[in-house]
Amino acid sequence: MDQIYGKRRNMGLGPCCAVTLAEARNRAADARRLLAVDRDPLATRDEERVAQSEAQRLKEARRITFETLAKEYRACLRNSWSGRGGDQRGIDDGAFLEQQTRRPNVG
Repeated sequence: MDQIYGKRRNMGLGPCCAVTLAEARNRAADARRLLAVDRDPLATRDEERVAQSEAQRLKEARRITFETLAKEYRACLRNSWSGRGGDQRGIDDGAFLEQQTRRPNVG
């Protein structure tokens, strides 16, 4: 890889058994294009990876509902409660969620 900002940096194009010669040439050409406009190919690649992982994290976070989180939270705390656990007192998860999310009556 060429120098950028006076510093020589090398960038791998992928494992030789997984990347074809044509694909490696395309990746090298892309890196040279970035260098031509004074952009660091390594920094650009890292930014893209961060953006992809953030998008994946947000996608997974949107799949989790409040009900799922509340059940997991209650399951984690169940053994730390003093006395008998909520399930032994006859409180089911539905009643627990309703109790925790109920709005107070004002007026």
